[in-house]
Amino acid sequence: MDKFNKRMATALQPVRPAPSPAPRTNDIFHLRHIPPPNHRTTHRTPHPPQVDLTKAASDEYVHFGDVVQLENVTSGAVVAVDVESRDPRPAENSCAVSASFHVDACARNTFTLEPYVPRTAKAAAMMPVYDDDVLHYGQKVKLVVNPAATDGSNWNVEKCFVRSFAVSQTHFAKYSRRGEVVASGNDSYECVFEILTPDPAKRLVSEGVPVMAGAPVVLLHCQSNQCLCVGTHGCANDFGTELEVCGHTATSVGNSYKMEGLATGVPGSLKERAPQDCNVFAIVGKPTVVA
Repeated sequence: MDKFNKRMATALQPVRPAPSPAPRTNDIFHLRHIPPPNHRTTHRTPHPPQVDLTKAASDEYVHFGDVVQLENVTSGAVVAVDVESRDPRPAENSCAVSASFHVDACARNTFTLEPYVPRTAKAAAMMPVYDDDVLHYGQKVKLVVNPAATDGSNWNVEKCFVRSFAVSQTHFAKYSRRGEVVASGNDSYECVFEILTPDPAKRLVSEGVPVMAGAPVVLLHCQSNQCLCVGTHGCANDFGTELEVCGHTATSVGNSYKMEGLATGVPGSLKERAPQDCNVFAIVGKPTVVA
């Protein structure tokens, strides 16, 4: 009888909760203070500093030193840089370039134009010389990123240029596999572009003519001989979904046009096919106030 009473008393005792086990050393969510996978976090889009488009003179032309934007005529997107999306290879010293639909002027989507100066006297003698600071058709320039785009980041570069490469095993666009376009702190001939009119038949007569703000232009990369292009591939980054910028000259077939030119003796410079709208940009500057 005593054994029965002891068993009943033991069974009726309240059950104490087991102490919580100590966190294990391989619990990565505890050690790194990372929320578990099913924990929802709020994504905040960064806001780059706003800037104003400036103009060196009160006329309708584009001047060197003006703060401008490069707007693609097909998509309406503007060329922008992402200084936080950098190439992990230290020697590249570059970041990503894309086309953003946020067209308000800010640090990441504004540029200044800088004339290209050859390093040798022989090469400089073969280039046309202009006495003014106005941009002309047929002139070779460099696209300089707004210095405010790198402020607040851990990327210390004195000056950043838009740079493109010929397609190779180490340099190619991420989605289209065409020429890669980046913003780099390394100054070289890979940063030189030539300003041309979209119509190849008018390039000969338009050489040396001042470029008006908002006029359609083509940016021909001098090293790879490919035009700056805004493709249809979307790429996601901290600013949302943007379009890929690559080096590629998109043209139509135009076989009949070329055969007609060969039969009539048209020069080779006039038989070149015109690039499509994905290669055409407008240099957007500060609006000119007409008195």
